[in-house]
Formats: sequence, structure tokens, C-alpha cells
Amino acid sequence: MPRLDYLDYVKRKTGLWVPKPLGFAQRRCCCVTAECPCSNCAEAEPPCCLDVTIAGMAENACVDDECHCLDRTYRVPRTSACTWSRTITSFFCGDLTITIVLALDGSDYKLTTTLSGDPGTHVWTENLGASKPTCTSWNNQNLTHISSTGDCDSSSATCKVTARAESVADCTQDWLTCSHCICGEQTRSLEVTIAGMVNDGCASCNEYNGTFILGPTQVSCMWGYAFPSPTCNPERLRVMWSGLPIGGPFPIEGRIYHHNCSSSCEYHLWESVATYNGNKADCLNWKDFSLPWKAQGGRAPFQMECDSSNATFSITAL
Repeated sequence: MPRLDYLDYVKRKTGLWVPKPLGFAQRRCCCVTAECPCSNCAEAEPPCCLDVTIAGMAENACVDDECHCLDRTYRVPRTSACTWSRTITSFFCGDLTITIVLALDGSDYKLTTTLSGDPGTHVWTENLGASKPTCTSWNNQNLTHISSTGDCDSSSATCKVTARAESVADCTQDWLTCSHCICGEQTRSLEVTIAGMVNDGCASCNEYNGTFILGPTQVSCMWGYAFPSPTCNPERLRVMWSGLPIGGPFPIEGRIYHHNCSSSCEYHLWESVATYNGNKADCLNWKDFSLPWKAQGGRAPFQMECDSSNATFSITAL
């Protein structure tokens, strides 16, 4: 009797070996494809996501003295073999691209990080030796500064790389830009506290007193909240700027809008004028920042039905 191939037969309870049904057959091999292959890494599953931490950027000729805004941790996804890259648009002084490359240079493997864009071009690299590195083990892997050009000076800045476990799809960073804010970055959520709204034609204006969480809107530099089931006319709450920060000043405004208007809206208005040219708003660190009351609408048929003239309005970044 020929030798049994146990991959193609199954043993029944009676002890008899019989051929497996077609749908029960096992594969003789299994090939696994890495999500982010890199032939320069030692492991079969190289990281799909890296953190790059920059610290110590200095001014060179930056108009707004904001080169320190480059000091942060960037989350960077894999974009091609042994390359991780990310472009941030509308950064504090234009677009910024972060690129990390692991390459075989002669007989040695080198890891290089490049920041390029409107702040200039800044390069750090590290020789990792002749053996393929275990890329998933990078933990604050320190790179040596190579060159610096442009409006910012990176000659004394450090660059460290850390491997992360996220997939490419999950290698994201919550980042909202606003040109009115220091470093061009706005917080994702605002906490707004209103107190002192009183009745003026509607008996339920107290529903506009309290603390509300505003999220980002489709418009840069604007946060919004919709009152769920307003009894009175006001329906929408906004914190926003108008205009661009070119010379300024432009006010940051808190508004409660009438629910029936779509363009020229009546609203309750609080505002605080922020000046620019080195004094942009510290949006990420607002804490009980008070906006003084300025005006309220009342034009028929959009009467606001509530009196905000003695109400307070404050914002806190979350």
C-alpha cells in the first residue's frame, strides 16, 4: 500500500483513513504579504507609521518669528518602499513636507529625515551600520543634523524617530489650521460658557445660559454648535473670525444666530479684538477667555426674543 499523504486524508472515528472532501483540503503553503514592505528592514513586517519629533528650531529670517512652531511630533505614514512621508498644507508659513527614508548607502544603512517647504529645507541622518536594522525597534532613534537652509535655523535642533504600531490608514494626526492662531493651529473643540441671557419676548431664554461644546465647522477658524430643540428664536452658536490676519486687527467673535435667516443673519454678538504682527491668538491655550458684549439684532421679522446686553461669554480650548 502506498504511503499516505496526511495533508490529503482524514482519519474517521473507526480508524479508517479516507480522502478529504474537496472543500476540506489544506493548502501546502501560505504566503503572507506585509502591509508596508521594506527590503532594508530586518523584519518581515516593518512599521507603517512613524513619529518624528523635532526640538530646538531657531529663527533665521522668519517674518513672524514662528520657527519654534516646527518643534513638535509629526505622525508620518508609509508612502512607498522604505519611505514615510506627509505634507501639511496651510501650516504657519505655508506647506510643510516631512519625509523619512531608510536607504542602503554603500555598505551601510542610513536613516534620513527631511523637512522641506516654506520654512526651508532641514536634514538629519544617522548611519545604522552594515546590518539591516530592526525598524520596529526604533524608539527615539536620534539622528544627526546635516544641513539647514531657509528662514528657519535647524543647526542646533534635534530629530528623533519612533516606530508606531498603526496601519497606514490609522496613521493620522488631528490637525486643524487657522491663520489667526499662533503656529497656524486651532484647537478641535471649544468650551463656551454663557451667563446672563434673559427673556425679552420668549419665556425660555435661560436655555441659552450654560456651558456648550463647539466643534470645528467646514470653515477654517470657526467652531459651531446647534441648540438641539430651541424654544426661542436663536438656534446656532458660533465662535469665529472674519477676514485674514494681514496687519489686522480682526475681532474674534461669539455669535448666537436667529434660526430663520440664511445669509444676512440677526444675532447676539460678543467680540474681542486680537492684534497681529507677532501677537496672534494663543488658540490652543484659551482658558476662560472673555469676549465683551457688543450688540444684538432685533430687525423684524427676526426678533431675537432674548436680551443678551448683560450676558457674559467666555471660551476655553479643549
